[in-house]
Amino acid sequence: GYPGHLYQTIFFESTNPDPIRSILNFGGYVEGWATYAEMCSYYLMPLSKTQAAILQKNSSVILALYALADMGIHYEGWSRIDTVEFYARIKDAETVDKIYNLILGSPGNYLKYYIGYIKFLELKKEWIKSGNQSQKEFHKAVLSVGPAPFEILGKYFSL
Repeated sequence: GYPGHLYQTIFFESTNPDPIRSILNFGGYVEGWATYAEMCSYYLMPLSKTQAAILQKNSSVILALYALADMGIHYEGWSRIDTVEFYARIKDAETVDKIYNLILGSPGNYLKYYIGYIKFLELKKEWIKSGNQSQKEFHKAVLSVGPAPFEILGKYFSL
């Protein structure tokens, strides 16, 4: 909670944003930042860099699989059987059934987390490519803009 939503909200509120900003909702930014912060936090734990990387990549892959299943179920119209085939390596039918029901009950939910996370990674890559090396300054810039569409964030950074 601290590096994700709590820090994000407190930081942005400290910029004294226009009150209209408090009623706008940009789920990809909000949940994407929380996921990005979570993925970065593995490297702040008392683990080796290799262990942190394995945990981060494992979390990323799991979230990606949920996002793919979310698109499959809600965009492609996957049935329960299609979802079982997608998760063919999971031999426990009860687990796949729980995943299917979880995703079925929240259309598009996993996309804002995973695609938002990927968008922050892309923004960071462009930030670095444009000559800005400080991760701290990237975070400050992103949080200062506050919740917004990623297209606006990219323009704000002139990327």
